Amino acid sequence: MYGFFDDPVNIYLILESASGGHLYKQLKKHQSMPEIKVAAIMRQVCNAVNELHSHRIIHRDIKPENIVLQDVYSSLFRM
Repeated sequence: MYGFFDDPVNIYLILESASGGHLYKQLKKHQSMPEIKVAAIMRQVCNAVNELHSHRIIHRDIKPENIVLQDVYSSLFRM
């Protein structure tokens, strides 16, 4: 995260570009995946949640639509 700002209604986060798209779109495109790919993605998600929890932050809406991928991770789907 590079920064944030807000107005009376919204909070805006300034994040790095995630050019790999959303996990949901990748899952729809590649309907099945080898276990090794799933394990790599889940490891990253679990590490991210663990980091949030270490700062006493919870994420109440973890789902594929809310997980964005870098090109490096979207390449997992091309294997």
